[in-house]
Amino acid sequence: VEYDVIRSDVVSAVFPGTSLDSTMRAVGLTFLDGPWRAMGEYRSLDWAVSPYRALRGEVQYVGSFTPTTRIYGTATYVHRHYPVGTNSALPDPYSDQTTTASGSVQQDFFSRSMTLSAGATYSRQDGRVRGDAYSLNGSLTWRVGKLDLSAGASGYGSETQAYAADPYTRAHEYYYFRIRRQ
Repeated sequence: VEYDVIRSDVVSAVFPGTSLDSTMRAVGLTFLDGPWRAMGEYRSLDWAVSPYRALRGEVQYVGSFTPTTRIYGTATYVHRHYPVGTNSALPDPYSDQTTTASGSVQQDFFSRSMTLSAGATYSRQDGRVRGDAYSLNGSLTWRVGKLDLSAGASGYGSETQAYAADPYTRAHEYYYFRIRRQ
């Protein structure tokens, strides 16, 4: 349970703009069982600028599949409703939903002198702004005597569309190889 209140008083002169006064309430529940974690939360913000009500749910797994294999995974859903819009220019009520899934695996070889890691994330947003985003990454590290070798690659991409505008797409890739002597 969380409860935050902000109240302000102008001692002299005039405060230009919207009052900072706000009240935020949240209640949630977390469940833990071994490598599993689940969380649910309700949050509300009462404020003159952009009040909202939000629901959030998350499930996570962090554990070892074998003594040399570690796995991480999480899935999150957030629904946020703005009953009076976000400002005077956009006063209509609307809702946003964001769904995210991510995971990674790490595998050790040769008595932990070599490690292979891979991961991915996908996110989708629906509301006034619609979009999809993804990222992928992988790396290999190997310690041989005093040499430390590492190589990897990562990439991400997204497509976003706000209101009636044309979609905006971007992509990025990054590769590396490093040799270091200790």
